[in-house]
Amino acid sequence: MKPAEVRRLASAHDSATLAAAAEALENGETLPIEVVGDDEGEQLTHLMLAGDLSAAVAGGADAREAFRAVMQRVRGVLDNG
Repeated sequence: MKPAEVRRLASAHDSATLAAAAEALENGETLPIEVVGDDEGEQLTHLMLAGDLSAAVAGGADAREAFRAVMQRVRGVLDNG
């Protein structure tokens, strides 16, 4: 996972666009937006996390705090995984 790509996607696209791109990726379709990642799994991770971040910011959260919260969730999964 590349945090910079999550941040870039969240700042460039709204959560609906990111969700649509994730669905396209899951269905084996061509992505409607550029998503950097080593493989489809990493691209999907970027899209899902960016969608959460974008939704939080749209809901009024501070962008830096929302990013920290999303990254903390990832760390929690990795620590417990």
